[in-house]
Formats: sequence, C-alpha cells, structure tokens
Amino acid sequence: MSNTLTKLADLVNPDVLAPIVSYEFKQAMRFTPLASVDTTLQGRSGDTLKFPAFTYIGDAKDVAEGEAIPLDKLGTTTKSVTIKKAAKGTEITDEAVLSGYGDPVGESTKQLGLAIANKVDNDILAAALTATQTVKFAATSDGVQAALTVFATNSDQDDSPVVGLFNPADAAALRKAARAEGTGSDVAQNALVNGTKFEVLGVQIIESNKVTAGQAIYIKVNPSVPALKLVMKRSAEVENQRNIINKTTVLTADEHYTAYLYDPTKVVKAITTANGITLSQKTATIKVGATKQVTAASNPINAVDANAVVSATTFSTSNKAVATVTNDGTITGVAVGSATITATSGAFTAEVAVTVTE
Repeated sequence: MSNTLTKLADLVNPDVLAPIVSYEFKQAMRFTPLASVDTTLQGRSGDTLKFPAFTYIGDAKDVAEGEAIPLDKLGTTTKSVTIKKAAKGTEITDEAVLSGYGDPVGESTKQLGLAIANKVDNDILAAALTATQTVKFAATSDGVQAALTVFATNSDQDDSPVVGLFNPADAAALRKAARAEGTGSDVAQNALVNGTKFEVLGVQIIESNKVTAGQAIYIKVNPSVPALKLVMKRSAEVENQRNIINKTTVLTADEHYTAYLYDPTKVVKAITTANGITLSQKTATIKVGATKQVTAASNPINAVDANAVVSATTFSTSNKAVATVTNDGTITGVAVGSATITATSGAFTAEVAVTVTE
C-alpha cells in the first residue's frame, strides 16, 4: 500500500522552502541597490576576502616650460573582510498546522526571509557609517549641498546619482524646507530604492527608521565602482528538525555574508555634534545631611559624541560650606544657605542653584 498520508514533515521541505526564503529575503532587502553584490567566495573554500585599495596620488601641479613632470608612486593598501552568519528559526506545533487557521509554514517562511533581510540591511547601513567624510547635519537644502560639495571635492569626476538616507521625521522637515526654497521635487521615475518619494538638489531622499534622527547618510551609487559591497558566500539555507516527543517541527534559515565600505570617497555622513550640556534640573532644595543626584546629558541628546560629552562631565560647588558634590553629581547639604553646582564638560557648562534648609 502506497504512503498517502501527508505529514507536517512533508509540508516543511527544506529543498522547497529554501528558494522561497531566498526570494522573500531578496524582496525584503531595501538597501541592496546601494551595494554591489560580490559572489567571489561562492563555491570556494575560506571565509575571508582580500582586496586592494589604491591610494590617491594627489592633484596635478603646475609645471613650468622645460621642467620635469613630478612623478608620484601609486600606492595600495590591502583590506580584508570576513564572512559571518545571520540566522533565525521558528518552531511549529502540529496543532498549529492542523487547526487550519492561516498558513503557519508559509508565514514562517516569509518571516525568516524578512528577518535575515533586515539584518543584512542593518549591516549595510553600519558599513556606510564607518565612512570618514562628514558634514554637519541640517535638514535643509544647505545641508544637502554641503554633502554634495564634499563629493565634488574628493571625486569630482564621478557624476553618479546620490541618495540620502534620513530618519522619517528629518525627511519630513527636509521636504518642507526644500519646498519652501524651491529645491525639492517628487521622484516619479528612476527611483534607485523602493519607496523613494522626493529629491532635493538631485539627491533622492530615502526615509528609514533605521537611520538615527539628527543623522543622514549620503551615498554615491555607482555599480562600476561601488561605495559598498555585499559579499554573499551562498544562497539562503533552510533546515528542519522534527521533535517527535513534543510533536513540533523546528525550521531554521541562515545566510552567510558580509557588508563593507569599499570606496570611502563615495559616502558622506551628516552628523549632529553636541553644542552644550544640560542637567536633570536647574534648581534643587535639600535638607542638611540629605543628598540629591543630578545627571548630565548632551545637547542635543542624539549627538554622535553624546556619550563622550557625558562621561567627561565633572561637577564642582561654589560653596563647600553649604553643599558638596561628587563627580557623579551627588549633592550633599552641609549647612543652611545657597550654593551653585556647576557641571563642566570641555567648553560646555551647566548650573544648578541649590538651596539647603534645616
């Protein structure tokens, strides 16, 4: 008698689901157009890819008639990247399948692809953030122009299109400002990344919650000489394992890859730096012998150097006979009276007016 009984293990077929997970993975990845996919390591042993990076010989110089043309050595440096693994799994009970409610196998397959895609997208952005070219962040046309000026200075022969990745709140502010300034327009066609709705000074603006507010990433998109590369070791692999005791099936998917910054001249980071410090309160009233702690924060709190500014903060008191303070901001009342507690971090200061009572 032939085996005609369909089991959960028959539905969870890794050979069938692997291409589906790969498809969902590719469809869900949003930032792959910003990176060139490198398959050099596919089918080869090893997990490290080495590649040369040429150093710039410098701009040409004026040469007088009859003088020798100066020669410069074309230098190279070697960089290497190592493949890593992103993986996710689900566990499905027999009851979940037999209940007939929805499609748990199909939903698991979709979400596994989405989970890996989000991780790869995060790593592409993280690679872009290793760029060293920076400008001051501003959600205005001038802010966009500042990034374009950096590109023009360092790679003026490359007229490839530029995209700007912004937090949605900053993108909304930029769009409003650009409309008022007459420098923005909608992107009807030729969007480099799905979901792109408008451009400013020719820069296509991409909105993503993966980008921190007060920060932007500008990338030149050039398939021939890319800013970023995504090295894929192999396609997504799906495996399953049956737990006959608990009557469940575990489904896992993994992808071996790495993302890295290939050409630093094609990425500009717009960053927000601290312009001051603030304290948790401006006034405080404490009793003799009592304590109260005040904490410092950078202004704005999303500054890229926020942690450094806060950790460098020290505290001092104007009158030790009335109130003392430790370097963690703990104020102790010593005697009735008034004192000013000052927090200092580099050139930044903030004060708390302290009143000590009986």
